[in-house]
Amino acid sequence: PPYNPQFNPQQQQQQQPYNPQFNPQQQQQPYNPQFNPQQQQTPYPQQPPYNPQQQQPGPPPPSLQLASNVNPEVASWFAVVDENRDGAITVSELQSALINDDGRSFELATCQMLVNMFDSDRSGTIDVREFEAIFNFVRHWRAVFVDFDASRSRQLTPMELGNALNRVHSCAFSPRFIDQAARRFARPPAMEVGLDSFISLNALIASAAHRYRTEGRGAPYEDFLLNCIMRA
Repeated sequence: PPYNPQFNPQQQQQQQPYNPQFNPQQQQQPYNPQFNPQQQQTPYPQQPPYNPQQQQPGPPPPSLQLASNVNPEVASWFAVVDENRDGAITVSELQSALINDDGRSFELATCQMLVNMFDSDRSGTIDVREFEAIFNFVRHWRAVFVDFDASRSRQLTPMELGNALNRVHSCAFSPRFIDQAARRFARPPAMEVGLDSFISLNALIASAAHRYRTEGRGAPYEDFLLNCIMRA
């Protein structure tokens, strides 16, 4: 079934935050876009999409070690990202830590979306447990992104984006839909989509698909999705 974070950009504050229930220890085999690994231009870095210019994580502080069932690696990264050591991560702190594979920081809108999705206590910030959910969520989507980046350009071309969206959402989107979605999220002039935009686009599509079940009222499916995407 299609991936559904049930994230409604029009009702961010009212909805309950999404819990992806994604267990990195139980990942399925990644999608295979059938690129030849012998023809890769440049390999992807073997690290999470966090800013390498920040200090590398060491052992988590005792206060974070007390948080039961939190991955120690996640707790260590949280300590690095939590610049003012107040036990909570703001949107700006999250943006300073999250980077695309081409070195650009995540868009602020994507970071705000992640906070809105995972801020379970509606504090406006992210604690270590909420950060663990973001950490796993971003890693999951990066794996999907990398699998469909057949050119190894660290960006998805419209064709690569179409292949990814069709597989992820179990649809056969029209070229018109892919073109409009790419134009909405691509950075000019190349018309290619980075990881942060890929995450935002998939969340919006899944949200719009969920809303279509109750609000579609016979409207063409792709038109309804595009309307939601363009208004976000």
